[in-house]
Amino acid sequence: MSDQDFRLLEPLIDLRPNPVSSMVRGLEAALAPRTQAYVGELLQPLRDAADISPAREALIANDPYFIGASYSRLRFDRDEIVANLEALMAMPGESLMQWDGAGVAPIVVSGGHEAERATYADAYPASSALVRRVRDAFAAIMDGPAYAAIVAGGTRRLALAPNCVGSSSISSLPGYSMVGVGEEARFDNPQVNGLIHEAVHGIMFLAECATGRQLVHETGRTPIVSPWSGNPLDPYQFVQALVVWHVLLAYWDEADPDSDERRRAAKGFRDAQGDRGAQRVLDAIEENVDPAFLAILRACDEASAARA
Repeated sequence: MSDQDFRLLEPLIDLRPNPVSSMVRGLEAALAPRTQAYVGELLQPLRDAADISPAREALIANDPYFIGASYSRLRFDRDEIVANLEALMAMPGESLMQWDGAGVAPIVVSGGHEAERATYADAYPASSALVRRVRDAFAAIMDGPAYAAIVAGGTRRLALAPNCVGSSSISSLPGYSMVGVGEEARFDNPQVNGLIHEAVHGIMFLAECATGRQLVHETGRTPIVSPWSGNPLDPYQFVQALVVWHVLLAYWDEADPDSDERRRAAKGFRDAQGDRGAQRVLDAIEENVDPAFLAILRACDEASAARA
């Protein structure tokens, strides 16, 4: 187990730009040696047959699939690993986009409706028009440097899903976000919301990899009703959701205080009747939450309840 614990996520409480950027860099520094060593081992048999550039190798080492595989190899099928390695080796350079001058994320198109490993290698590079729309959305997020750092650090691959709505991510692919772009591939409030939403999940998934710890120790209990969406959640999903909605509330409070997105984020922390839904659920499950992370959750809840 790493010497680090979930206190490395404390910058998500106040969302000040410099500490958030330092958090993202710290996650990268913690993960890079293991992931690079793992990818180097995978690529070794190919080096005699192919000229693998340092940039291509860095891209593979930064990919959510190989971050996840290096963290828990035993859960990854060898044939699946090879298929995804081949897909990344074949990906053209123009399919990459520069988020922030430091992190590079492929932009791909997927026919899936949810993020999943089974179809990960089947995605294809996004068109230049779609990439431009993503850039425009990211430019809007750049007005808030802390949120830009979260999206850049928590999104290692972005899959766009035409004709789908909503967004999704998956813990075994830390840093993989899927965002529905609809028939016209528009990037409006819901898509900006999705970019930030899934990037926050990505940050927490990456933190689990970096620390070797789990946010929640036990999830086998009656599902929780989300105070934000009304959907059933297990404790692991709930603690992630609390941080996600905390960040979204802070973002929309700055970007568009009258938006539906802000109202939806606020109600889970304090609704129109004054009910502290998130606090109530957290009280019920706190014994199953990592202690360092529980302190962060409490602080996020208090900050968001005050803002709501």
